Amino acid sequence: MVSKTPQLKLSKNAAKALAKLSQPLIVECELYFSCLIRIRLLFPGKPPEGAISLTTENNKIDLYFRPIMTKNCSGADVVNEPDVETFPIKKPEAFIPRYVDITYKNGKWLGDFSYQ
Repeated sequence: MVSKTPQLKLSKNAAKALAKLSQPLIVECELYFSCLIRIRLLFPGKPPEGAISLTTENNKIDLYFRPIMTKNCSGADVVNEPDVETFPIKKPEAFIPRYVDITYKNGKWLGDFSYQ
């Protein structure tokens, strides 16, 4: 577990939906390295393999950081989901997001994370 704690921001709908959960919500901050860099927030339902567990102030959220990369670079990777592997980072603290925003809309968890 990395000691750096991202600041969580929950919408009102997310806070209400989170309060109804009997198990913690699994949240993955994915940082994708290839011929491009992509960030996205995922809600995979189970802890992502090879991810780094992050400390949060909310015991209803299990937050993970997962840097990934493709073995080959292709422009199609933007749309398609290629095979990925965990990207080995020597100092993951430098890449942990500062902010994680989560909302709940039309029965789905949505969100984003940022570094600024």
